[in-house]
Amino acid sequence: MKTIKLVLLAFTLSFTFISCEKYAGEDLLTTQQNPANADTKSDEGKGLCYIWVDNFDSPLALLEHWRVYGNPSPEWKDQAYGRNGLFDNNGPSPVKNYAVSNTLIGRDYGYVVESEVMLKILNPAGTCVCPGIAVTKPSECNPVTGELRTGISMRIIYAGATATWFPAKMRNHTWFIMDFISENGTVASSGYLPADNYSDNWFILRFEVTPAGFVRFFCDETLLWAPLTRLNPMMYKDNLLVLGYTSDGDPQTRSGVAYHNWVKASFSLSPKE
Repeated sequence: MKTIKLVLLAFTLSFTFISCEKYAGEDLLTTQQNPANADTKSDEGKGLCYIWVDNFDSPLALLEHWRVYGNPSPEWKDQAYGRNGLFDNNGPSPVKNYAVSNTLIGRDYGYVVESEVMLKILNPAGTCVCPGIAVTKPSECNPVTGELRTGISMRIIYAGATATWFPAKMRNHTWFIMDFISENGTVASSGYLPADNYSDNWFILRFEVTPAGFVRFFCDETLLWAPLTRLNPMMYKDNLLVLGYTSDGDPQTRSGVAYHNWVKASFSLSPKE
């Protein structure tokens, strides 16, 4: 058993990670899962847990750990709204800008993806601002065009007064939108859930895939949606992380900015005991 643990630790350290100073959580290691040194929200049982965090502490984080898509493409910000080192979607609506990780996450035993984000409204009369997290398969991401299909997606979007592709009653409001590819291949969607209280604040988006294949969506510690339809098995493991989608800092033309302070993925390496 000791030899196996050492091999796992060496495997984990062979990846290039950045510091965890902003994220008040685990070290970026394979750790023995217990309340003393691991995230019990993501895995309440025993077993080995793999944890990957990007804090965007420097511009190199965005260059080394992600492939960025869009014109203009996402960029690194040194500070904004009380946080240091940020991922900026940097995409004027309706253009979708995003980044796709170079690291695969997920095994057959469930996983968690979460990120601290800010949706800042600068001009209510603009169009849209939208931070979000998602996962996709490597085969679903075109490395040239950046076109992709996500298997699980969680976004929060402010629809401004001039976002005419939204019904009039939905404009000037913020909404959660969540979806995933179900086990029969169709897309299951939450529809639009009210989220006005989350505008202009930092909060944590999180979705969890249970070992049984169900998906649960949270904002901070509030459960938003827990459908009884299972996720498509192809999305159980070996996925790429996606950050996006629209953010424009010009208050004269668009609604506002969307920032990610950190992103984290965690998953078990073995079945729970």
